[in-house]
Amino acid sequence: IGMNLMSSNYKVALEVLEQVDVPHKIVGGSQATLRCEDYKEKYLVITGEAESIFLEAIKTPRTGIMHGEKIKDLDTLPFIDRTLFCNDPYEYDNKIEATTATSRGCLFECAFCTVPIVNGRSMRARSIKNVIDEIKLLRVQGINSIHFMDDLFNFSRERVEEFCDALIKEDLNISWRALCRIDLLDDNLLEKMKQSGCYKLAFGLESATPRILKYIRKDYDLEQVKHILTTCRELGIQTKGFFTVGYPTESEQEIQDTINFIC
Repeated sequence: IGMNLMSSNYKVALEVLEQVDVPHKIVGGSQATLRCEDYKEKYLVITGEAESIFLEAIKTPRTGIMHGEKIKDLDTLPFIDRTLFCNDPYEYDNKIEATTATSRGCLFECAFCTVPIVNGRSMRARSIKNVIDEIKLLRVQGINSIHFMDDLFNFSRERVEEFCDALIKEDLNISWRALCRIDLLDDNLLEKMKQSGCYKLAFGLESATPRILKYIRKDYDLEQVKHILTTCRELGIQTKGFFTVGYPTESEQEIQDTINFIC
């Protein structure tokens, strides 16, 4: 049995593993990658990306650490076999939705994030044709909405435009949502995203205090943030914001300023 360990779930995940009587237990994910020494005596730990070594990892029960290599060409990976899942596709917002990802990595270095460590700072992306082919397959299976799990969906404006143009040309009648970097968006791009079926965007906004934003290396212009959120509302694109509070040195007033900004 293998489980993904993240900072938010690893204690529960390890409790579950303790209750399962199997000879071979594997852990992976960001928590396992960053704290692999903590788990190597009891489990087989896979760090980084697992595809290149997973078949080898499951053959022989053992403990220790195996380091996965980053997949250079994501088009070489097969599409996910969703018949193996009990929760994908799922119902969401009156849609039948499935999750997938079009890229790995992140160009930025937000102070709290593990993505550049686990997946790297250079971006690796599937070809637009490969992504469209998967969406066509999902449409045949009755899925009408896609949740793109990329950590930085809009790392390239040109690629987002190419993707939207392909969706519009193929007339796939699919809805989609993604996590985007808000300072890489503009009104014209948002209009094209909406035209192609985008119905919701999530943003890691984190704070409404310039000092804290600079401290976490996410130095947004808050007026631009407000503008993009307003444009999304005008276009009918739902928005979701992720915020964090409790940074070292963050004052009660700064936390309140962020809450006020959210409201």
